[in-house]
Amino acid sequence: MSFAKGCLTYILVSLLILSLLLNFFLTIKHSRKETKRAESKPSFIDKSENETLPPSSREEELIDHSDKLSSSSALLINNTNNTTTNRTTKCPTRFGNFMKPEVFEQEKKRKRLPPNESPIVTLPTFIPMEVKKDKKRYAILNEYWIPKDEEFDLIVLMPTMARKDNGTDTLLTYLNSTIYGYYHQLRVEPDPIIQGKKILFIIQAFVNEMEHELFYELREQYSHVKEFVFFVPPFRFTDPYRDVPKVNYRDPNNPYPGKMARQQTCDIAFLTDFILRNFKFKYLMYTEDDFVPCNNLLKTTFETLNDIEWFYSEENADRQEFDKGFCSLKLATGLGGLILSPVSAEIFLKHIKDNIQLEPIDILVIFVLYSREMTSSYDTCVRRGLSSYVYRKSQLEHIGGISNWVERNNHSKFGNRLYSCGWGLEGGVLWDVGHANKFNPTHRKCPRNNRKLVPCV
Repeated sequence: MSFAKGCLTYILVSLLILSLLLNFFLTIKHSRKETKRAESKPSFIDKSENETLPPSSREEELIDHSDKLSSSSALLINNTNNTTTNRTTKCPTRFGNFMKPEVFEQEKKRKRLPPNESPIVTLPTFIPMEVKKDKKRYAILNEYWIPKDEEFDLIVLMPTMARKDNGTDTLLTYLNSTIYGYYHQLRVEPDPIIQGKKILFIIQAFVNEMEHELFYELREQYSHVKEFVFFVPPFRFTDPYRDVPKVNYRDPNNPYPGKMARQQTCDIAFLTDFILRNFKFKYLMYTEDDFVPCNNLLKTTFETLNDIEWFYSEENADRQEFDKGFCSLKLATGLGGLILSPVSAEIFLKHIKDNIQLEPIDILVIFVLYSREMTSSYDTCVRRGLSSYVYRKSQLEHIGGISNWVERNNHSKFGNRLYSCGWGLEGGVLWDVGHANKFNPTHRKCPRNNRKLVPCV
């Protein structure tokens, strides 16, 4: 009997050891790719040690990465709300996962969903870990330390994801051209007007998507550029809706966004909320990974914003009473080169969060910037007396021909998505920017006589 017990014990122990070994090897195999990246880029490093591009200013890092975290040099601040789970997040809605049919039919006529009838969507909140060092607070985004107490002159948000060419099934390299365009203006031929400006680019990829190899390659290549933060949040705010019943999303005349277009709105809402909660800024610029900056984009941006700031200053005796402040500046179409103030970013976030299912992001922004509708319960820039401007010539080149509104990609009606630098925006040739010309409640003078802006005289 004792011999049988011994054999049974031996077998059980052997099985347990085999199970542990199998689990160990599977874990090693699953994490091999990330481990390989981590070997070349530890968490807190001096990025100048691994510099791969021509060194322009090693002393210009956001902080000194060479000091390792320790109890004497840095104080870790615990965030009870810090989310670390690597998962997607779906939000509850009042009506399940699609709009009530009667509300939807009513909305077809009204084209706007009032807040009290809107499905309740609570944005998931990501609060990055903070580090306090030398009485300054920093937010840690992957290996980057970002000052939280300083005001940035411009924060640029650039969501990106791996995409394939429909014809050849090869990965598209839009992001490479776009990042180099900004790098050239920051380091190779910087204009004097951007010297001393605090600029931050947050280039964000997403979990649970196709592996974005180019994103990680560029993160290594430009690791010495303090303005570039390549960031992957621990979770993604996923589209909380199903398609509305009885709506043909492939109809070219259908105004309601499909799943991919709704997901883009979710991503922008999440990013906007993240920036507003964690950083201080004068201006927030949205762009996409297939909008390549024209040669003098940054110079033009700050020159134009300087003129606009002067227009709303006390020095300007011609400032009209109805024109109470700045709302937006568009340098291209859609979200390419859309610049908002902190106030207009708050208005924008509220509206897009509540209308994810109703319209795509390109159209939602039009309501926020230009709508004079007084029956709506939503706040808009016009209601606040805030003005929106459009630069007459596009300052970004759109090189991507594939839209997130995938249902429209094969329709000739929406085929002209590519345009180059200098493309005319003032004549309503591109439908979204055309709304700016319709918004002209009175003839206002151009800031510092800058006639490159519309609408103004």
